Amino acid sequence: MRVAILSSSALTSPPLTYGGLEMIAYVDALRLGEKHEVYLVGAPGSEAAASMFEELYGLKTTFTYVETSTLGVENVADYIKALEAVRPEVIIDHAHSKPSAGLTNSTCVFHGAGNFTYCRKVVGISKIHAQIISHALGVPAYFVYGRAPEELYLRFKTTSDKEHFLFLARASPEKGLAWFIKACELAEVKCVFMGDDGLFAPDKRFVLEMYRKAKEAGIEWMSNVPHGVKADFIRRAKAVVVLPQYPYVEVFGLFALEAFLLGTPVITTPFGAPVEFAAPGVHAHFVTSVEELVSVMRQGAEVKAKPEELRSYALEIFNSRKLAYELLKIAEEV
Repeated sequence: MRVAILSSSALTSPPLTYGGLEMIAYVDALRLGEKHEVYLVGAPGSEAAASMFEELYGLKTTFTYVETSTLGVENVADYIKALEAVRPEVIIDHAHSKPSAGLTNSTCVFHGAGNFTYCRKVVGISKIHAQIISHALGVPAYFVYGRAPEELYLRFKTTSDKEHFLFLARASPEKGLAWFIKACELAEVKCVFMGDDGLFAPDKRFVLEMYRKAKEAGIEWMSNVPHGVKADFIRRAKAVVVLPQYPYVEVFGLFALEAFLLGTPVITTPFGAPVEFAAPGVHAHFVTSVEELVSVMRQGAEVKAKPEELRSYALEIFNSRKLAYELLKIAEEV
């Protein structure tokens, strides 16, 4: 089967640092390319990034790249031109602008909590996400959980030797960074910020204020880092912390998948998809206030699942090959 997978042009697919959408589009192409003729339409530099992944992580490219003309901007004409050249039987559209939305063989996969485009077939990345999309567009919505190439994480051993609490998200108010900084200060524990503090964190005044407070609290501040550095910090964390602030909803939670694959539990709020797949006290702690967060931190955020059990759970629930083919099955249906 000839399949076109449309990624965004904001970042390369695969992304070299931040980029959940681009990573999912890449892993879908990687897995489906094992059995099908797959074309990934994405930002310039994507093929070079994939070559780097092949060299560093052994992820052999199984598909063909069609690169757009401009990094950072989705030019709809680029995508239409690519589709006309490829003539796919099935289109899986992850792109922000949904350039294939009007085509009868297109399936639109959404990655955010808003700005939905009407498509013939729509897919979310969690149950709650599918419900949000369905209510917004007035159509049924499927869901397939988020995913990532497991090979990036399985290179690292899990460990019970935990050192710090790791905030792993962009530096935006809705992700709960202010809560994290305050709790670290009150709990007097070792904390690290790691995430995007530029491109996807548009409120620069907020970022600068959080940076100042983090430094005053003795929190290590790290911006975008390579996958290997991130993975090592995750596996040595007592917990990965992301704290969605209502009314913002975490439509999947790639941070949780990454944490589990590296044997680390998560601390989060109940506003989003992690409540669907993370059991309280087993895989995660759910908090609704800074005071609760401080208490969990002081107790070490211990959970019942051991590091290897967390990894095994993630490999079962978020198997990227299984999920990519679930998505293809949805896309094939007339």
